Amino acid sequence: MDAASPFVLPRDLVDQRDANPFRFAGEVVIPSARSWPRYEDALERHPTTDSCLTEDARGGPSLDLLAYDWMGIDGRYAHEVCLFRVWTALESPELVVAWMEEFNMSVAGTNRQADMVERFGHLFTGSWTWEETTENSSLGGWGLQRLLDDAFFEPTVGFTANFLPDGGLDYAAVSYIRE
Repeated sequence: MDAASPFVLPRDLVDQRDANPFRFAGEVVIPSARSWPRYEDALERHPTTDSCLTEDARGGPSLDLLAYDWMGIDGRYAHEVCLFRVWTALESPELVVAWMEEFNMSVAGTNRQADMVERFGHLFTGSWTWEETTENSSLGGWGLQRLLDDAFFEPTVGFTANFLPDGGLDYAAVSYIRE
């Protein structure tokens, strides 16, 4: 693990950032939230950033956030929870873009004008075409394949981050765009 990497963070810092509640589209997802039924299982399986990383990357004094467990994270909602956790730990839109680029995603939306960021925040999407996602399934085997199984056509798979104007992450979303 490269301690100089911006993706390797001290566990205590990641644990502090894990205290931020999971949010989706302006709503803290708790049992009384309308989105709770959709996320309940994923939140139970992935209560912390550490739970979203490969087994080899867990348990140390530092966490390598590039060790995202593509294989063990099962389905769209679990990916949304885990991406939220990892991206919240990274804390900055610039680092989330760099994280996406580490996985060879095409990233769009990073050139938003300052007045738009001030009013609406940062919104950007990393994506893989169907072919790239299929090729990258070696990153995640079953977990990423289950993400693909949710699609009824051969889409581009998008991973979207929306940061609020004050800088906090509002949501992480997985979407399918018809090619």
